[in-house]
Amino acid sequence: MKRRFVPQLAILLATLVVGCSLYSVNAPDPRTQREVSYLIRLFDRPDLRLVLNNEEFTGEGAVRIMQSKYDYYQSDIHSAEDFILLCATTSSASGNQMIVKTRKGDHPLNEWLANKLDMYRRHNAE
Repeated sequence: MKRRFVPQLAILLATLVVGCSLYSVNAPDPRTQREVSYLIRLFDRPDLRLVLNNEEFTGEGAVRIMQSKYDYYQSDIHSAEDFILLCATTSSASGNQMIVKTRKGDHPLNEWLANKLDMYRRHNAE
Protein backbone atom coordinates (compact mmCIF):
# COMPACT_ATOMS: atom_id res chain seq x y z
CA MET A 1 0.00 0.00 0.00
CA LYS A 2 2.82 2.41 0.80
CA ARG A 3 4.38 1.83 -2.62
CA ARG A 4 1.18 2.93 -4.36
CA PHE A 5 1.03 6.08 -2.29
CA VAL A 6 4.53 7.26 -3.25
CA PRO A 7 3.80 7.67 -7.01
CA GLN A 8 0.55 9.49 -6.23
CA LEU A 9 2.39 11.80 -3.85
CA ALA A 10 5.06 12.42 -6.47
CA ILE A 11 2.40 13.34 -9.04
CA LEU A 12 0.71 15.66 -6.57
CA LEU A 13 4.00 17.41 -5.74
CA ALA A 14 4.92 17.74 -9.41
CA THR A 15 1.52 19.29 -10.14
CA LEU A 16 1.98 21.78 -7.31
CA VAL A 17 5.47 22.75 -8.48
CA VAL A 18 4.32 23.28 -12.07
CA GLY A 19 1.26 25.24 -10.92
CA CYS A 20 3.32 27.49 -8.67
CA SER A 21 5.92 28.12 -11.35
CA LEU A 22 3.22 29.06 -13.87
CA TYR A 23 1.72 31.48 -11.37
CA SER A 24 5.06 33.13 -10.69
CA VAL A 25 5.76 33.46 -14.42
CA ASN A 26 2.39 35.16 -14.97
CA ALA A 27 2.43 37.38 -11.89
CA PRO A 28 3.77 40.90 -12.47
CA ASP A 29 7.04 41.71 -10.71
CA PRO A 30 6.95 43.75 -7.47
CA ARG A 31 7.85 47.03 -9.19
CA THR A 32 5.03 46.62 -11.70
CA GLN A 33 2.62 45.73 -8.90
CA ARG A 34 3.61 48.88 -6.97
CA GLU A 35 3.26 51.12 -10.01
CA VAL A 36 -0.09 49.67 -11.07
CA SER A 37 -1.39 49.91 -7.52
CA TYR A 38 -0.37 53.58 -7.45
CA LEU A 39 -2.13 54.24 -10.77
CA ILE A 40 -5.32 52.53 -9.60
CA ARG A 41 -5.32 54.40 -6.28
CA LEU A 42 -5.23 57.73 -8.16
CA PHE A 43 -8.95 57.27 -8.80
CA ASP A 44 -9.77 57.29 -5.11
CA ARG A 45 -10.09 61.08 -5.21
CA PRO A 46 -13.30 63.11 -5.38
CA ASP A 47 -11.95 65.47 -8.05
CA LEU A 48 -11.45 62.72 -10.66
CA ARG A 49 -14.09 61.02 -12.75
CA LEU A 50 -13.52 58.00 -14.93
CA VAL A 51 -15.66 57.99 -18.08
CA LEU A 52 -16.36 54.54 -19.44
CA ASN A 53 -19.03 54.02 -22.13
CA ASN A 54 -20.50 57.49 -21.46
CA GLU A 55 -20.96 56.67 -17.77
CA GLU A 56 -19.00 58.51 -15.06
CA PHE A 57 -17.47 56.80 -12.04
CA THR A 58 -15.77 58.40 -9.05
CA GLY A 59 -13.84 57.20 -6.04
CA GLU A 60 -14.41 53.62 -5.05
CA GLY A 61 -16.45 52.86 -8.18
CA ALA A 62 -13.63 53.97 -10.46
CA VAL A 63 -11.06 52.09 -8.38
CA ARG A 64 -13.19 48.93 -8.60
CA ILE A 65 -13.42 49.19 -12.39
CA MET A 66 -9.68 49.67 -12.85
CA GLN A 67 -8.87 46.89 -10.36
CA SER A 68 -11.20 44.46 -12.12
CA LYS A 69 -9.62 45.28 -15.47
CA TYR A 70 -6.18 44.70 -13.94
CA ASP A 71 -7.30 41.40 -12.42
CA TYR A 72 -8.68 40.28 -15.80
CA TYR A 73 -5.52 41.12 -17.77
CA GLN A 74 -2.98 40.41 -15.00
CA SER A 75 -1.34 37.44 -16.76
CA ASP A 76 -0.64 39.69 -19.77
CA ILE A 77 0.72 42.60 -17.74
CA HIS A 78 4.49 42.72 -17.33
CA SER A 79 4.89 46.48 -16.86
CA ALA A 80 2.84 49.51 -15.89
CA GLU A 81 2.83 50.42 -19.59
CA ASP A 82 1.12 47.09 -20.32
CA PHE A 83 -1.49 47.97 -17.70
CA ILE A 84 -2.13 51.32 -19.38
CA LEU A 85 -2.32 49.76 -22.84
CA LEU A 86 -4.61 46.88 -21.86
CA CYS A 87 -6.73 48.48 -19.14
CA ALA A 88 -6.86 52.22 -19.79
CA THR A 89 -7.06 52.79 -23.52
CA THR A 90 -10.48 51.68 -24.74
CA SER A 91 -13.52 49.92 -23.37
CA SER A 92 -13.33 46.21 -24.09
CA ALA A 93 -17.13 46.19 -24.48
CA SER A 94 -17.65 49.14 -26.85
CA GLY A 95 -14.20 50.12 -28.11
CA ASN A 96 -14.82 53.70 -26.91
CA GLN A 97 -11.82 55.62 -25.65
CA MET A 98 -11.62 55.85 -21.86
CA ILE A 99 -11.52 59.39 -20.47
CA VAL A 100 -10.57 60.93 -17.14
CA LYS A 101 -12.17 64.20 -16.10
CA THR A 102 -10.06 66.45 -13.89
CA ARG A 103 -10.27 70.07 -12.78
CA LYS A 104 -8.08 70.92 -15.78
CA GLY A 105 -10.39 69.24 -18.29
CA ASP A 106 -10.96 65.92 -20.01
CA HIS A 107 -8.03 63.73 -21.02
CA PRO A 108 -7.59 60.37 -22.74
CA LEU A 109 -7.08 58.03 -19.80
CA ASN A 110 -4.05 56.28 -21.27
CA GLU A 111 -2.19 59.57 -21.84
CA TRP A 112 -3.09 60.91 -18.41
CA LEU A 113 -1.94 57.71 -16.68
CA ALA A 114 1.29 57.66 -18.72
CA ASN A 115 2.04 61.19 -17.47
CA LYS A 116 1.24 60.21 -13.88
CA LEU A 117 3.47 57.14 -14.20
CA ASP A 118 6.33 59.26 -15.51
CA MET A 119 5.97 61.67 -12.57
CA TYR A 120 5.78 58.75 -10.12
CA ARG A 121 8.95 57.21 -11.51
CA ARG A 122 10.86 60.49 -11.40
CA HIS A 123 9.79 61.03 -7.81
CA ASN A 124 10.58 57.44 -6.77
CA ALA A 125 13.74 56.88 -8.79
CA GLU A 126 15.57 53.83 -7.50
